[in-house]
Amino acid sequence: PTISAGDTEGIAAIFAYLTQPDSTETFSTIFYHATPEHFPIVQRYFDTPDPMSMWRMTVTPERFRRDLPLDHAVRLTGADAADAQAVFHSGLPGDLTPGNFDPASIQPDLLDSGIFYGVKVDGRLVAIAGTHIISAEGIGVVGYVFTSADARGKGYATVCTAAVTRDLLDRGLDLVALNVKQDNPAAVRAYEKIGYVRHSAMYEGTAQHRMKCV
Repeated sequence: PTISAGDTEGIAAIFAYLTQPDSTETFSTIFYHATPEHFPIVQRYFDTPDPMSMWRMTVTPERFRRDLPLDHAVRLTGADAADAQAVFHSGLPGDLTPGNFDPASIQPDLLDSGIFYGVKVDGRLVAIAGTHIISAEGIGVVGYVFTSADARGKGYATVCTAAVTRDLLDRGLDLVALNVKQDNPAAVRAYEKIGYVRHSAMYEGTAQHRMKCV
């Protein structure tokens, strides 16, 4: 993944260096997260078909809703890896867009090293959420939020996300963030119920280097 952050001129200089033909760092395909001011720089060097418009949402300890009932959330471990993969495989066509991770990447060490919670119904895991990043700077990033197709509309993903968020904040983190599609208002509302607010807009997608830059 390529994540842009910082001064626009600096980002432009980095992309110019990394995409020059004789650079040892040259790469042809990226999965990018770019702010609106940085997205034109990505487009200068890469073809960006079907970019997804996203919201980056954040929550602080003060905003987090600690009155939410989270009794159904269970901490997941490496022993749940196969069940976690099954949750994603049970989704609907189009749920996993190009550039998203392969469910097979959810291995036992990922669940053991990160913070993952799920909801089980009649012993079957039906929803999951976990962590992408836990930073030493006091920032956590939540992801892997997904619900089986036959268990949606019951608030299970909200419970999982809230449980992961609570765990991160209880560990002393100052800020927790996640990304959500702008055209998914139901998910945005669910995260707002937890205490998340929209922090910034961004674009996300897979891009192919054009080799001849303008």
